[in-house]
Amino acid sequence: MNAPTLLLVSSLLGCVMVSCNSNGSEPDAGPSNLAEPVQAMDVLVREGMNKLAKKGDVYLAGQPSPQDLAWFDQQGVGFVINLRKGSEMNFDEEKICADLGMTYAELPWNGADELTDEVFDAGRSLLESAASPVLLHCASSNRVGPIWMAWQVLDRGADLETATQEAKLAGMRTPAYESMARDYIARKQR
Repeated sequence: MNAPTLLLVSSLLGCVMVSCNSNGSEPDAGPSNLAEPVQAMDVLVREGMNKLAKKGDVYLAGQPSPQDLAWFDQQGVGFVINLRKGSEMNFDEEKICADLGMTYAELPWNGADELTDEVFDAGRSLLESAASPVLLHCASSNRVGPIWMAWQVLDRGADLETATQEAKLAGMRTPAYESMARDYIARKQR
């Protein structure tokens, strides 16, 4: 079977965003009115994968198969963060990652009652500590969203609305996860 092809489907943001002038006056002609370049989040399609998005060196995804993990290894991913519980898994992902030479971490949670400050803190810490491209995944990329939002805003300086749209683009669909991420971010920014 041929290797599944990767197809760029869309981008959330352009490579450069222009600053908005909210007071209605004409902007100055100087370069101070241009925002810094913003890297787009790309939504990718890979045969058999539920969700897949990429921004910078971070892939956000639904559950990868063993073959997908080998593909991620070929893409240079060296660190896999799994948000699924062991009871949700039907293969030994940790062993496959070890066999591929990839670092593996589990941060298992499922449901709003398990999305605690400790989970947010640990997710941010894992993403921040990664020295190589990262794969952050759960079953459908829904749980990936709130962790992404917190890390992007608090550790990467991203705009909250941009991080929220990226999280949704990557697969977050549970309103409670968005609300909890917004609350966590607001409390940590104080």
